[in-house]
Amino acid sequence: MPTWLRAPLSALILVLLVAGSSWAQPSDDAQIDLRVPETAELQIPALLETVATKFEAILVLSPSVTGLKVKFANRANVPLTWGTIKKILRFNDVIVHESQPSGPGGPWMLQVMGAREVQTKSGGPTRFVSGDQLPDHDEVVTAVFQIQNGAASAIYANLRGILARDPTRGGNILYIMGPELLIITDATSNVRYYGRLIQALDVAGPRKDLRVFKIKYAEASQLATVVTTLLQSLGGSGVGGAGGARPVPTSGGGAGSQPQVIADERTNKLLVAAFPLDFPLIQRVINELDIKGGLASGHYFVYACKDSDAEDLQQKIQQLLTGQLPASSGGAGGRPSAVRPAGGRATSIPGGIGQVETRIVADKR
Repeated sequence: MPTWLRAPLSALILVLLVAGSSWAQPSDDAQIDLRVPETAELQIPALLETVATKFEAILVLSPSVTGLKVKFANRANVPLTWGTIKKILRFNDVIVHESQPSGPGGPWMLQVMGAREVQTKSGGPTRFVSGDQLPDHDEVVTAVFQIQNGAASAIYANLRGILARDPTRGGNILYIMGPELLIITDATSNVRYYGRLIQALDVAGPRKDLRVFKIKYAEASQLATVVTTLLQSLGGSGVGGAGGARPVPTSGGGAGSQPQVIADERTNKLLVAAFPLDFPLIQRVINELDIKGGLASGHYFVYACKDSDAEDLQQKIQQLLTGQLPASSGGAGGRPSAVRPAGGRATSIPGGIGQVETRIVADKR
């Protein structure tokens, strides 16, 4: 190599091999061949000047970065992308914003500033984009995200907590109540990150379902009381699947967040509004309780009277069982007379024979 070429090559700190057309967008995927000099450090303004030349972009430097250097621990010459170099600059508290101030088709501008200057250097109105149409380059934009499944205020609070920990603190997030919108102003890469978080958080929560249970043998009203008491006693412990947890009611949820059991006496059915994890337990309880009763059913028995009158004997037996005299053989006015027990004082005994210990009935005939 001629001697007259060696001096310029030794002073060259960066070689960019980027194929592009006029006003080529500074894409993060653009391949860059970075050559680290023997001193293992690069002057940031010189590095960015070479980048701007290759992209035919306008370079604007903040005074705070004109004397900064990027220092490496070794001289490894590896292929890098423009996106990787921006991450290296960010590690050194240098932020690069890309924009087309003259509109689409015009030259690109690279605005380079310190991380602590983002709020002051990149302030003012920014370009508006929708949350699903973010640009590929790293520009400060304002994006709007529509929350589909509610809880926008909770998502806003969590994102704001993450955004507040950004050392640059150049972004901002706003919550619009009613239409449930989130407005985020930040660099495109940060807005894209928050957009992925919104997509992961904006999901449907646990909702109650309605099921109707046909009751065959038991009374629906009594069974509704049992099921309601059971659900209330197990509330919050996950009565459904093994180890499952009941959804925690939000403030203002009130009684509407608890399972509801309604009995329809006309059709003898149960209408249950509960969380899906509650239904296996409800079905199990209904299966256990909705069975035939254990009481013996009544039977007819015919007795042929031999020496007594059947009608008179029927009245005596009825008087013995009920404790009341038949209306036809009672006292004045035909009202039934009270049975006189062994104590001598007449009392009215409302129950059947199984509810008294002793009962005496007179038979004049």
